[in-house]
Amino acid sequence: MRTLEKTALVLLFMLAGCGQQLVEFGNPGPVGGANSPPAIQSTDPGDTSTEVVVAKEITATFTKAMDPATVNITTFLLNQGGAPIAGTVTYAGTSARFVPTSLLDTNKLYDATITIAAKDPGGLAIAADYKWSFTTVARPTNPNPPLITSVNPANGAINVCPNTKVTATFNGPMDPTTIVAAKFTLAAAASVNGAVSYDALTHTATFAPASDLATSTSFTATVTTGVKSDTGIALAANKVWRFTTGSAPCQAPINLRSLGTFVAVAGAGLTNSNSAGVTTLGGDVGLSPTGTCMSDGIICDPAASKPLITGTLYQNDPAGKAAQAKADLVLAYNDGCATGAGVCPGPGRPPGTIEADLSGLVLAPGVYTSGSTMTIATNGTAVLDGQGNSNAVWIFQIASSLTAGVGSNVVLTNGAKAANVFWIIGASSTIGGGASFKGTVLARTSNTVGTAAVVEGRLVCTDGAISLLSDTITLPAP
Repeated sequence: MRTLEKTALVLLFMLAGCGQQLVEFGNPGPVGGANSPPAIQSTDPGDTSTEVVVAKEITATFTKAMDPATVNITTFLLNQGGAPIAGTVTYAGTSARFVPTSLLDTNKLYDATITIAAKDPGGLAIAADYKWSFTTVARPTNPNPPLITSVNPANGAINVCPNTKVTATFNGPMDPTTIVAAKFTLAAAASVNGAVSYDALTHTATFAPASDLATSTSFTATVTTGVKSDTGIALAANKVWRFTTGSAPCQAPINLRSLGTFVAVAGAGLTNSNSAGVTTLGGDVGLSPTGTCMSDGIICDPAASKPLITGTLYQNDPAGKAAQAKADLVLAYNDGCATGAGVCPGPGRPPGTIEADLSGLVLAPGVYTSGSTMTIATNGTAVLDGQGNSNAVWIFQIASSLTAGVGSNVVLTNGAKAANVFWIIGASSTIGGGASFKGTVLARTSNTVGTAAVVEGRLVCTDGAISLLSDTITLPAP
């Protein structure tokens, strides 16, 4: 009788028009299936949040993957007092992110909205506009002078790319009207012409030269005491640092296009074992044309961490995300392979320094080429030295296969970033168990990773499959 009473009560609420309110304001819960409409699962900041920092990026997480083309600045809105806030919107996995163009005002109420124009790949929209509000913090005045916490290129850096931009990052919000060319300068024998800008979210000032800097030349960058914090406090002393450009232009990074959000892409599927711990894939996964994904002998189930995929698993999806990632993989490989080699359809890059065994080497930015295999020995280490330049790029061109032995390690120093490391492999890659590897691995055949390896980068292959064993693969920091 109690069950019948509950059922009757629910029906009465629905007849009274209350059903929609229960759905809209309650927890939407898990999605029932592909034909269920999407909903908003969570937001950050949450509704009615207070003391929100003024540099906040606003996120909304959906209950299922969405069509990225429908999640944009027209469907994710932010307003203050009825006035729209300018910003950019990005989408990855199941989350949308609104990044304001400038800092939010202090002690203000903001209203965020996801509209019904946001849809999943099948065209299903959220049931109603989703709205939430939050209030920013009332920030007290900081009486201390601002500080520059980091610069790029670093003081004393050598072989800096002539096409570099010079940056200075502060420890807090600055007055953008004081971040101007007269107060952020670059000079060699004479002053360098350039444009100065300021990013309020990262507190970073950038000097962009009007043209490439002269090669093999020492430059001095200066930020003067004319720059001030947003509370009017000036820098205590001029910040001065020096760097020297290299003798030749630097390599441009490989254009990954849609691969940017993917940690794994394969032409012939993916297999995984969690026998020594849960494999984590920290981004999107694309499988095309073979969409098979198996984990511990059963079909992959990211919801049950078989394996854990923080982004979206695309298996020959109707929206074509996996196929596009596969196509962009081919373009990226063709961009980075050694010009004139048999496995390089082109346009490619000219071959660089010949290396076969990277064990124990300290490698400056550039192109390194092997006409056969390339290895890092068991427990061996290869050091990539950025020489103070965070824009430095490494491209490894390998005609045959790459083998990184058990316990091997790729170490990044002096500003080197995994996002700027690319391994172009004519056959297959094998990364041994317990290895710590860095960079985007673009192989023509397959990618195999041993037990409990950690990769900061991407594993992608055109023809074969990806094989994992309790590994952690994460997207490189930008």
